Amino acid sequence: MLAALFTHLTVMTINKTLQKYPSADIYGIQEDLYGKWLGTAISIIYLTYFFVSAGVILRTYIEVVQTWMFPNLPTWVLSGIILFLAFYTVVGGIRVIAGYAFFSFMVTIWMIFELYFPLKFARWEYLFPVMDTSLENLFNGMIAMSLTSAGFEILYVVYPYVQNKERVHKSVQLAVLVTYLIYLFVMIVALVFFSQGQLMRTIWATLNMQKMVYLPILERFELVVISLWLLVILPNIMLYLWASARGLKRLFGFNLRHSLYWIITRAVKPLALAMGI
Repeated sequence: MLAALFTHLTVMTINKTLQKYPSADIYGIQEDLYGKWLGTAISIIYLTYFFVSAGVILRTYIEVVQTWMFPNLPTWVLSGIILFLAFYTVVGGIRVIAGYAFFSFMVTIWMIFELYFPLKFARWEYLFPVMDTSLENLFNGMIAMSLTSAGFEILYVVYPYVQNKERVHKSVQLAVLVTYLIYLFVMIVALVFFSQGQLMRTIWATLNMQKMVYLPILERFELVVISLWLLVILPNIMLYLWASARGLKRLFGFNLRHSLYWIITRAVKPLALAMGI
């Protein structure tokens, strides 16, 4: 909840900044504020952050697949397939990416209802005592949410392409609210399903809860969830790659397709492979 509060405040700050530059992205804003050289240096940090984020998301998903489904699958095979799909979509432009993101949301939003199955075995006394922790632990938990909640910063690059800019702030705030409500619900279900000792020994608690889903025609439902989760992480990878390639084009005049190819082959894929060592 604290992470949600700070995210709402950050989104409000981002929107206030972009309202002063309705036709510029983060790269143009920084060049205007800090000058060509300093602005370019800071923008390089931003575009580096974007493709590193894409690499982290990619490697995290591959780790889940290798742990739960295909232990002997080489990292480069799955990373190559996913990055090819991302490249094929990003080349189509921001409209194609937005369309795929909408499709991904509509296809996967139903998975939230799977939590009904572990909720049947809930032990609500696990929630007590309430607020029995220190402010330091609360702050560390909030920091741990940063990777999960990241993504709203892509608004800095997407904003110039939005048609109805007066609706952006309300839409983004609503998206942040819904996202954190889902996170809160998942957190509560995990807390009442697992004991404290079990949570400390469980790496992927949400995936472990999927084992409680019972269907007559399907024994291991968590494998279906992992497969469908590819549809969730792909829009994130696409947007980060597009934002990074857009930065190279904006700062140095490189072709978007060539920039994207260089980022994937020279940065993101090697990063994903290096994280697997």
